[in-house]
Amino acid sequence: MVRIRSPTVRKRAAKEPVEVSFLTDPLCPWSWAMEPFVTSLRSREDLALRSVLTGWLPSLAANGVSAAKAEWAAAAKAGGRIDPAYWDRVAPTTSLIACAAVKAAELQGTAKGEALLAAIRRAAFEKDANVADGEAIVSLAASNDLKPDMFRTDLGIGRYTAEDVVQAIDPSLPLSESVAWFARRRMLRSWTTLAEDIRNGELQGLASPAFHILHGKNETKLKGVVRAEEFEAAIRTVL
Repeated sequence: MVRIRSPTVRKRAAKEPVEVSFLTDPLCPWSWAMEPFVTSLRSREDLALRSVLTGWLPSLAANGVSAAKAEWAAAAKAGGRIDPAYWDRVAPTTSLIACAAVKAAELQGTAKGEALLAAIRRAAFEKDANVADGEAIVSLAASNDLKPDMFRTDLGIGRYTAEDVVQAIDPSLPLSESVAWFARRRMLRSWTTLAEDIRNGELQGLASPAFHILHGKNETKLKGVVRAEEFEAAIRTVL
């Protein structure tokens, strides 16, 4: 009896997703204005999107309340759900603690970090939260399925104040160097990885908000508020 072999079926190799780095910050008003669009990108199987934290507000000593308020006002005029008077009512002294909190959450899983970033952003823009307050961020972490004790340790709650962070920023140096120095002094992994994120943005010449899109050896960058059509055109250039 002759056995008839079935033809060999070759499976096509799955296409590698396009890598997308979204350079952002919890207090960046332009990032908040793009939140619905960025959320839609996260569900796409053809994209591997990750957030890169930039330290939009190193300190009010460096940028000032008026500058932060003015940028929120500009984003509000562009159609964002933004109240510039937040800077009259709350005015967090820095966004770096919130950024480091996202990196601390990532130590419990990348998705945990993305979820906490969204929660911190909502708390600031919708609920007037002071995201430079470590205890307020710990409360958000607890409500987002993070292990509170581990999170507190990784973020370094109780080992510094917001004022310590502000004083660590040397305006004569790249922000990544000041954050890396702070991380070494406090021996905190979350701050070390935050310094790496900021350094990534500095090397790319990108600030929040921006996209760095990479596929194989092809790459492109988009700066500022990005529309869906512009993003899709950029994706086509790297495929």
